[in-house]
Amino acid sequence: MQFIASLLTNLPYLNPIPLAGWLVWFGFAGLLGLALYGWRNYQVEWTGRTWGIFVALLVTAIFGALFFGLKFSTPMLPRPGLPEEPPGSRLMLFSAIPWILAGGWLGPIAAAALGMVSGLLRGVWDTHNFFTLLDFGLMAALFSVFARQRYRTPFYRLMRQPSWAR
Repeated sequence: MQFIASLLTNLPYLNPIPLAGWLVWFGFAGLLGLALYGWRNYQVEWTGRTWGIFVALLVTAIFGALFFGLKFSTPMLPRPGLPEEPPGSRLMLFSAIPWILAGGWLGPIAAAALGMVSGLLRGVWDTHNFFTLLDFGLMAALFSVFARQRYRTPFYRLMRQPSWAR
């Protein structure tokens, strides 16, 4: 394990996706779009203040996805036919903070947008995979919906009462 200051030392590129992969990618993007449409009631109303928060989180998402991380090396051979180093795992320490905060403060659409920005940057400079964009977007949207639930079902009302377990 070693500290890396930036992902910008890697070559920025995306591996090509075959036709079947594009069909899966668009299906995954449609799933994300349908999910965000269904979860639009969790979204907060946009004002000047929320736009300011979103822009500040966007800037921190860009820096968080590209700077300050850990690289875990694995003894692997490079993939055949691709001029790249063997894939090691990289953990960017502050990558998820902006879209987690957006998920709690602004709702799933803003969180998914910031997650997709982080995913695009990580895809270009780290995983070299176009699916990373949608992975991070869906993770951010799911986190936002789970964090913004009202928890008003009978089960949660029962769980709030400490005397039921006696």
